[in-house]
Amino acid sequence: MKNIEKKPIISIGYLNKVPTFAPDLRDKR
Repeated sequence: MKNIEKKPIISIGYLNKVPTFAPDLRDKR
């Protein structure tokens, strides 16, 4: 059950970092 709880946490963190970095990289280019 620890693997299942760790997967959703990483997914949420990745999704939050992707949208935040995506606009930053696109705006910087």
